[in-house]
Amino acid sequence: MTTADWNKLKDCFYRKRTIYDMVWSEELDLSQFLVAGAPFGGPIALVKDTRSRLVVVRPQGGDDKSLLYIFSSSGCPLASIKWNYKVVSMNWSADERLVCVLDDGNVLILSMDGELLNTFSLGSTFASDKVGDCFIWPNGLVARTAQSYKFVAITNFDQPRVFHLPEIELERPPRCISVVELPATNAKGISSIQIMVSLADGRVLTLNDAQWEELVLFLHFKAFFLRFCRILL
Repeated sequence: MTTADWNKLKDCFYRKRTIYDMVWSEELDLSQFLVAGAPFGGPIALVKDTRSRLVVVRPQGGDDKSLLYIFSSSGCPLASIKWNYKVVSMNWSADERLVCVLDDGNVLILSMDGELLNTFSLGSTFASDKVGDCFIWPNGLVARTAQSYKFVAITNFDQPRVFHLPEIELERPPRCISVVELPATNAKGISSIQIMVSLADGRVLTLNDAQWEELVLFLHFKAFFLRFCRILL
């Protein structure tokens, strides 16, 4: 038995096996797109990264660069939709609906076939101050404004009620946002969440009891968390 393809992780060994080859174009450069892959072998969504200045190579050819593509997990095309929006972030919900957060604060929810199922707004906060960053998890999202660093949250895509979070006085934009969804729910059935924000100075803030608190991290975990944030960027 050969061991050349085995890798060591502490006291365990693992290896990667090729299950199948992707059937999309070999010229497809994922670094030029925003990519959202659904869990458990679900569909993959691609849309042009408007923040990138690279020339995009379109997966299916054609002249229209403004397309959103949806593929199966093996790269088979499922849908392509004409797209004239600036997407800040997108991800799949728990029931495999594609959630797209636009820079103007509007949110589009599409089926895996590209059908528009619902649309709603994150509120007037983003009318003049665009969406600077957004974190989407299977049941909700957290978004912040680009200039004033205000945060809002939604914890249910079926009943998208916008919650305005306490303001933080920041001089620079946060490095990244993450969310821990807690098992407890309130009387209205809304899931509880804990929001974590990594700041440019290395501190990590968490939202507890309607106020921001600094999270005390052990040095080794803090270093790991900051490396994780740099990977996200």
